[in-house]
Amino acid sequence: MIRSVTVLFLAGTLACASFAQSAPAAAPTPASDDKAGAYYNFAMGRLYAELAAAEGSPTDVSKAIHYYQEAIKLDPRTD
Repeated sequence: MIRSVTVLFLAGTLACASFAQSAPAAAPTPASDDKAGAYYNFAMGRLYAELAAAEGSPTDVSKAIHYYQEAIKLDPRTD
């Protein structure tokens, strides 16, 4: 009885270890239009534009422009 429990325990451990050692799934290739990245960059550009309007900081203006340019680069379509 103890032998069979030990064998089942070892078999289960080895099965778990074999699944843990499997190769990771291939990462999806990025699409030509990265809508999530474009949305993030647009939102950051909007945030810095609002900060620039409120505080008048030239660094906030340049950051807003940078984020807007990145958003356009990632998703150049207008739809």
